[in-house]
Amino acid sequence: MAAWQADHAGLHTGAVMRFELDRRFGERHFEWCPYLYGELGDPALQAEERRLIDAGEIAATGLRYVGERRAR
Repeated sequence: MAAWQADHAGLHTGAVMRFELDRRFGERHFEWCPYLYGELGDPALQAEERRLIDAGEIAATGLRYVGERRAR
């Protein structure tokens, strides 16, 4: 766990990233999605992670954002 924390120290939260995206883009799509399966290196775990998210057993850590650049 200590190695993971060291590798990910200083990362912005999802809320901060979304705020900054929304400042620059008009949101067209946003969703929380599975991410941890990729960190574990096992694509087969994506379905299980989705199931756990949908059941409310874990919080999603991935996000998908589609935005349109705001006119200046």
